[in-house]
Amino acid sequence: MMENYSIQDLLRVPNVKRWHTVPTVRSQSLAEHQWTVCMIAVKLALWMGLDDDVVAEIQSYALIHDSDEIWTGDMPSPAKEIKTNGRPSPESQEGVGMGVASVWPTPEGGTVEHPWNIISGVVRAADRMEAAWWISENGIGRYGGYATTYCWDALDKFSEEAPKYLEMAIEAVMNDIESAEFTPAASALS
Repeated sequence: MMENYSIQDLLRVPNVKRWHTVPTVRSQSLAEHQWTVCMIAVKLALWMGLDDDVVAEIQSYALIHDSDEIWTGDMPSPAKEIKTNGRPSPESQEGVGMGVASVWPTPEGGTVEHPWNIISGVVRAADRMEAAWWISENGIGRYGGYATTYCWDALDKFSEEAPKYLEMAIEAVMNDIESAEFTPAASALS
């Protein structure tokens, strides 16, 4: 995955601005987005109790999942859907983390087969969660409201199609993201 990018390419990631078609109170860079998606993806993976090696693959993929936008600029989801004629995007295909392709954990401690690749599935969930959260916090105006509704609807649709345990993880982590509680600095450092 990372071998597809030169270090010069990756060093440009902070310069790519997201949400260029939506009015926002502040800008978000591709680097900020990928880092936040990574943090959410790791939380989802840990919540589901995935093995450390799978968590590491998820983390690595999340940190570069939109890096093709170095060359194209931000591509909002509707544009990606038009570009692929409604077909799944390349990151949803086999090839990312093929060693654990479609075996998902269940709440009961077993496993279940699912057509989604576990690595890209968790990152795609985190990507949708981050988009819904970020635009809800930062979108302004009527089009910001439209983008917010679109992102939450996309997350809901994704959750309905997800393996049950990922759906449960999405709900738990979103509840944490949306809570007003912060970790006091003193307890976070101890």
